[in-house]
Amino acid sequence: MTDIFIWFASEKYQEYCSESDEINQQLLYFNKLLGKPLVPMEQWKPPTLVPFFPDNAKSKKSKPIGDFMRAGNPHIVSERAVSGLGEMFHKNGLLYPVSLNGSAEPHFMFVCSTVLDCLDHEKSKVKRSIVNPNEVTTVLEPVFKQDRVGGASIFMIPETQDLYYVTQEFKDKVAKLRLTGLMLSKRWFDPSPWYS
Repeated sequence: MTDIFIWFASEKYQEYCSESDEINQQLLYFNKLLGKPLVPMEQWKPPTLVPFFPDNAKSKKSKPIGDFMRAGNPHIVSERAVSGLGEMFHKNGLLYPVSLNGSAEPHFMFVCSTVLDCLDHEKSKVKRSIVNPNEVTTVLEPVFKQDRVGGASIFMIPETQDLYYVTQEFKDKVAKLRLTGLMLSKRWFDPSPWYS
């Protein structure tokens, strides 16, 4: 049985956004209300992303650039991360090129395409829609049917396609490569997440 974690980006590293509303809508590709579908890879024009600071930010000083960051919800990964984890990324999704303002290194937005129906609804702790109680809106403490995960190292589940899950194998490789900026949690409000 392998451990499975929710993929988050560490708040210790810079978050990014676009100065273009059109690009920001594409960065929200997974959101049916606010986002726009991503264009096919061959039509993608790599945008330049800029540091994001919330309106209530105490400081507008940029944080370090890590190997794992985010642009809203999408995950941004460095060329170094792609070099070390490329097979896992290519097997489970697409890497859309992006530029980060202030960095000469290539970066990519990882878009997961592996969707596994592997959530154990009876054992998982979830929040359900008030309108449709059969619809899961948030998975607070996921438990997975291991036989359905198979060899996937990065995946989504149908219930919440805005979150990515990774396996112990992925975590071990990140640690071995000493990549920075990744935060992994076993549940939504994990008191002791793992940081790379």
